[in-house]
Amino acid sequence: MNNPDRLEGSTVILGVCGSIAAYKACELARRLLGRGAQVRVIMTKSATQLITPRAFSSLTSYHVAVDPFEDPVPERIEHISLADMADLILIAPATANTMAKLATGICDDMLTTTVCASDAPVVIAPAMNPRMWGHSPTQENAQRLAAMGYHLVEPGEGEMACGHTGRGRLAPLEEILAYAERALAEKPLMGCRVLVSTGPTRESIDPLRYLTNRSSGKMGFAIAYEAWLAGAEVTCVTGAVTVDPPAGPEIVRVETAAEMAAAVLDRAPESDAYIGAAAVADFRARNVASGKLKKAGREDLTLELVRTDDILAQVCRAPRRPRLVIGFAAETENIETGAAEKLASKGCDIVVANRVGPGGVMGQDDTEILVLQAGSAPEAVRGSKRHAARHLVGLLAQRLRKG
Repeated sequence: MNNPDRLEGSTVILGVCGSIAAYKACELARRLLGRGAQVRVIMTKSATQLITPRAFSSLTSYHVAVDPFEDPVPERIEHISLADMADLILIAPATANTMAKLATGICDDMLTTTVCASDAPVVIAPAMNPRMWGHSPTQENAQRLAAMGYHLVEPGEGEMACGHTGRGRLAPLEEILAYAERALAEKPLMGCRVLVSTGPTRESIDPLRYLTNRSSGKMGFAIAYEAWLAGAEVTCVTGAVTVDPPAGPEIVRVETAAEMAAAVLDRAPESDAYIGAAAVADFRARNVASGKLKKAGREDLTLELVRTDDILAQVCRAPRRPRLVIGFAAETENIETGAAEKLASKGCDIVVANRVGPGGVMGQDDTEILVLQAGSAPEAVRGSKRHAARHLVGLLAQRLRKG
């Protein structure tokens, strides 16, 4: 399976409530459709005062359900039919009113009756005035819904349509989609803590210049995201990346190899697994110039370099080592030989090798990796980096289950 998107082929019931953020639900529906989901929309009556149902029916090509006593197909009960077909119910935006109803079992409209009749996972993305969100009954209902197994996407912070500023804005759509995908995913890593490092480090030469490499961070981010989808609590320590991090995992930003080592070694003892996908600089300048190094009067410039910390080796040899450690080996040639040497010398459990340089995959969306572990033949995996990441997370889950 080269496209691991869990939303593809699913039926999503999109519930739209009477928040001014209802207009954003049109774009959310469009993005769900773009990811291969079938979308059926239920609107509360108050939502129809803010945006017309025709907008959603035009986007989805389906009737929009509003009235629980209206059955477009007489031989079926609409809310039961929608509940039966749902793989996921996504309520965005959700109002304090609808959250209160769901938390207390009140079913008095099309949306709440459908949720009550369905055993599909439910994702709730609230949007409301900051004072309404902070109101103690609303917070109690949010906690109650989470305890009931609903997936809650915390609202964002910023300026509201009412002029107030604070927490209450509808979360970014990419974050909502991430939680929707997580709700559909299997959870073999539930209860596990996974630590990932990714991206390049930067080692300063002077205040303007630095040594770095072409790593984009895409592979590590894909692994962190797939591990989070699989239920893990994920922390991703990232260097100076060129892409946005995924929604879900905790992101810790660093710049130098020393900063990355400190962040990783501080968190590794509490982690069940560490995946070292970062392209850490092997060398740094012995002396960093305090001012800009000027070319005037110079024909050449010699930099004295010294080794940086070997993060992978330190994690593997630490007294409180994670149960599973996966290292990466970027090679320009003889990738299997280089990876085998790393597996033997570092003390990690698995080494993932990939080719870099001319014709390599650094910075690209697709990859070709070779997975080496003791007692097994090397395994080649080709495709998108998300596909490779999902494969590695599956392997990680197998190994952790074995203890």
